[in-house]
Formats: sequence, C-alpha cells, structure tokens
Amino acid sequence: MNLMSRRLSLSLLVLCSVLALAQLGQAQAELWRNPKPAPAVVFHTVNGKLINLKQYRGEVVLLNFWATWCGPCRMEIPNLARLQAKYPGRLQVLGLSVDDDASPAQVGAFAKQLGVNYPVGMAGVPLRMEFGGITAIPSTFLVDPQGRIAQWFQGLHPISEIDADARALMKMPDGEQVTYISRPLLPGEPVKTIHIPGIYNELAALPAAKQKVLLSRLNKEHCTCPCHMTLAHCRTEDTTCPVSLQESKKLIIAAAGK
Repeated sequence: MNLMSRRLSLSLLVLCSVLALAQLGQAQAELWRNPKPAPAVVFHTVNGKLINLKQYRGEVVLLNFWATWCGPCRMEIPNLARLQAKYPGRLQVLGLSVDDDASPAQVGAFAKQLGVNYPVGMAGVPLRMEFGGITAIPSTFLVDPQGRIAQWFQGLHPISEIDADARALMKMPDGEQVTYISRPLLPGEPVKTIHIPGIYNELAALPAAKQKVLLSRLNKEHCTCPCHMTLAHCRTEDTTCPVSLQESKKLIIAAAGK
C-alpha cells in the first residue's frame, strides 16, 4: 500500500468526527469496567530522552498517536497541552508520532509550533503494532494509575470528554459521576468466540476441534480491505465488510472439506 492510501485509511474514521469541537467543559465520565493492562511502551523522545510508560505509575497517562499531516490532530494537540498544564504531577500526556516521512527533528519542530509541553516521540511500526497497528488518528489511550487502559478515544473527540474521564481516574474531589461501560475489542486483540457476525452458522456446524483451529486462523490472517485488521476483528467491528466476509468463508469452506 502506498503512502497516500495509508494516509487515507488512517484518516477514514477521523473525517467522520472532524466537526467535534475540542473545547474544555463539562461532560459525563465513562470508563471501562474491565480495563486492560497497557502494552509495554518504551521510546526515545525527539530530543533523545528515554521514556518508559512504567515510570508514570501513579499518574493518569494520555498516549496520543498523531501525525504532522493530520488536520484533526493539529486541532486536538493544543487542548492536550492545556490538560498537561492543568494537572501537573497528576496527568502526563505522551505524544507518539506515526509520521513515516518526517525526521524526529522535523516532528519536534512541528510540535513546538503547536505549543506542545509534553514528551513527543516517534511511534515506529513495532510500537504501533502493540496497539493493533493504529488504523485511525488521532487515537488516544487513557491509562489509569495502575497502568491499565481505561478508555480509548478513536478520532477527534471533544476535549471535555477526555478531561472528564481523566478527572475520574484522578479521583478529583469534585470529579464527575462515572458511568462504567463494557470494554470494546481493542485493536489487535483476538476474538475469543465463534459468535462472529456473518460466519457464526458456518463455524457452529464444524466440529469443536476445527472451530478452534479456524478461530486461531481468523485471528491471525488479515483482511485485505484498508482496515488492516484480522479477519475476526474486521468481521466483529465492521459487519458490512464484504472482503472479510468472503475471505473468512473461503477459510471455512477449505477447512470443512478436509
């Protein structure tokens, strides 16, 4: 896939939320009732400083994946800088650039122009894959003081939502009421059930041993549509995708004939 196609696929979900206004204000806090341990995050900033996510245990962390060419990212970053200044010692923003065609120095200069007051580093492919490949930007993962992902903001969201969730995790004295919701399937996370939209009946008709093998393959083989997710993940997240449906059924037919 060429660079232009990759950018278009990364921006697909972002474009749907461009009209979201990033203004500080009040919002209802929503956190996952079953937070997931965050992957290991170790990187060098554009200034050469080594950053390890573990060093911020006890604080709330915002892991923000962005790019210099992303318009919604440029809208969001000044508000993230305001949050960083608003909660010193309690909240830490970490910026991770997915730019493939810009040097660390160029990214650093761009971040400085936007008034970034928090560490910024380059998110290479290995780091992105720890978070499922990052299929849309901005993507912001809210990490609680115990090092668990407690919320995920895909695309541009009102900064008031991020602020409310962060305050809830910080247990601010005047914090908002919290609604606890079920955690969605995170990027790269395997689907653990055969109850997959569009192919459940075919899977259920197979012996248990073949179901197990097929589920493993569906969680490993990637859809060839622009999403770059596994077949199982694409079927779960986008039930209308004809590509993952066709490719999944091919695997099932081949397995059934053995």
